[in-house]
Amino acid sequence: DVRGTQTGWITAMTDITEPNRIREQLSASFERFTTVLEALPGFPDNISRAGDDRYWVALFAPRNALLDRLSRWPNLRKALLRIPRALRPKAEEYGHIVAIDANGTVLDDRQDPTGRYPKMTDVLETERHLYIGSLQGGVLARVPR
Repeated sequence: DVRGTQTGWITAMTDITEPNRIREQLSASFERFTTVLEALPGFPDNISRAGDDRYWVALFAPRNALLDRLSRWPNLRKALLRIPRALRPKAEEYGHIVAIDANGTVLDDRQDPTGRYPKMTDVLETERHLYIGSLQGGVLARVPR
């Protein structure tokens, strides 16, 4: 709040060009960031809160060695986005979601290496199921919790 008292709210931010999930901890300065997860095996898309101080992170695609090498040169990485889509490196078809606690400890790690439901974007946890969204799935997936 305006007096510098932490209100308990957090803002989740994703940098899709780097495989890190960042949490902004509200403070008097509103400028302090804490890295919660580093060196993720994929590019995070959305984070959603589940019960009991857990969060689901949807990983859009596995890391790409070329993009990892280009991370040192942001301008070159931006130029890569300007070339025709057909010539860009393709994201691997792979499904991956991870549950973490507020400290970034991995609590659950679910993967679909077959790629039948790739490019996961979000997860909603209910009492019995996880509902998983995807840009290319064509349907809403439901799996047992």
